Amino acid sequence: MSIIGEAVKHKTFGKGIIAEVKGKIVTVKFYSNDAKKLFEFPDAFEKFLQFEDINLQKEALSALNEKRIKKIEAQKSIHYEQPSSSRTEVVKKKTKKLPPRKNLAFKLNFCDGGASLDSIGFKSVCSDEVIRYNIVTAKRRWCSFENCPCRKFLDGLISREELDNSFWNDFTCYESYTFLKWIAHAGTTLNGIGAGKPRKLPNAQHGSRAILTTRYPNSEEKDRVIVGVFIIDS
Repeated sequence: MSIIGEAVKHKTFGKGIIAEVKGKIVTVKFYSNDAKKLFEFPDAFEKFLQFEDINLQKEALSALNEKRIKKIEAQKSIHYEQPSSSRTEVVKKKTKKLPPRKNLAFKLNFCDGGASLDSIGFKSVCSDEVIRYNIVTAKRRWCSFENCPCRKFLDGLISREELDNSFWNDFTCYESYTFLKWIAHAGTTLNGIGAGKPRKLPNAQHGSRAILTTRYPNSEEKDRVIVGVFIIDS
């Protein structure tokens, strides 16, 4: 079934053509804004996309139906082809109740490290101006901590060059690595008996969304913005 160049319609994006097919992913180029969007084939042709050619649309829906039948048959084979002991285990796993999935929102201290036309920052150590704001004005907890390299720099204990080197050779802050490694943390306990131990995220689950938010310097809580979203891998 060759579908490259075929005309399609989308409920939101309007008319377009299939520009590329890679495995189960099709790339559609839309006329309205010349944008390219990726969709899964044939799944997207049930609710989102539709071929202008009626016969191709029927073939897509038929392929989707076959895919569902194969999935059902595969699930049945797990129950009926396994030894009795394995069958019992499968049933237990199926009936076990999982806790409701919860997504997480992270409040990130603003970081303009690595800021460019394509990025708000969060890719390196902050500028001198933002370092001073986070410590002196906003009094951010880690930024103001005596062991934080940025605090040492502001106090004149290390040079800017030494501060920049700490980003690559040691550790500056979680925010400065956020958009490089796509990792978000709850931080660590700074003082007391549990000092140095990471804080736990009790609601974090594989597949949950991690919503990253921040506030620009001198802005209020009502002006908080979302700067990134990713799916938790581990």
